[in-house]
Amino acid sequence: MRALLARRDVRLLVLARLIDTAGSNALWIALGIRVKELTGSSSAAGLTFFAFVLGTLAAPLGGALADRVRRRPLLIVLNLVSVVMLTPLLSVHDRHDVWVCYVVMVVYGLASGATGSAMTALTQTLIPPGQLGDANGLLQTLLQGLRLIAPLLGAGVLAAYGLGPLVAGDAATFALAAGLLALIRHREERPQPPQHGERGARIAAGFRYIARTPALRQATIAVVIAVVAFGFSESVLFAVVDEGLHRPPAFVGLLSSLQGAGAIAAGMAAAVLMRRAGGKEP
Repeated sequence: MRALLARRDVRLLVLARLIDTAGSNALWIALGIRVKELTGSSSAAGLTFFAFVLGTLAAPLGGALADRVRRRPLLIVLNLVSVVMLTPLLSVHDRHDVWVCYVVMVVYGLASGATGSAMTALTQTLIPPGQLGDANGLLQTLLQGLRLIAPLLGAGVLAAYGLGPLVAGDAATFALAAGLLALIRHREERPQPPQHGERGARIAAGFRYIARTPALRQATIAVVIAVVAFGFSESVLFAVVDEGLHRPPAFVGLLSSLQGAGAIAAGMAAAVLMRRAGGKEP
């Protein structure tokens, strides 16, 4: 892992990912808390997360885009677009403005799906295949570690200063991430544009391959179910905090931070388990 972080481009990539993830995690939880405060409804608060999940279901389209353009410029553009995407949240002041939160979160999910695909592809070009397992384990450990801090930060800033500073802060993290990505020196080859009709054929071929490969089919179905269930389960979390624990909505930030502890352990063990299970990196 030291060898990985010794490479300048890898450090910039990891830092960019950590910065924009920190801002996003802080805003997501705060946005759900804000909707709960404005409406008093746990269902309405949970829908903010479901709206995000709904947007991420279009991730295959983001993957198709990432296969057709250079990933680093694409990531820079996506981060800058995300800065603009957040500005409507500054108009949320009462329960009648809650629909703005849902719209922004759907778009947030769309951008996140494309960003994730492009980030994965760029990571594979920067890191040798034999080190991808260690790199992914390190990155996931760091990203999940943010779950210990970002929800508490988001809930705390919301309680003290309101939603505006969080929106501005998240926009700043996207802008900073775009700047860090621009500093990466690695030059990508321009992908060959697909022939007429070839784009749809490739996407269809990808779905057919997943459908006829049992392991991929089962994993895809499981992930879709888990992601959708996550979107719904957030309503339960707000209800537990409100009606079960009799705590203010901001207490959700503390619970979300505690959830990150198990995720950190999983990230640290991922590379070891991968080697023991198959001996080959993906």
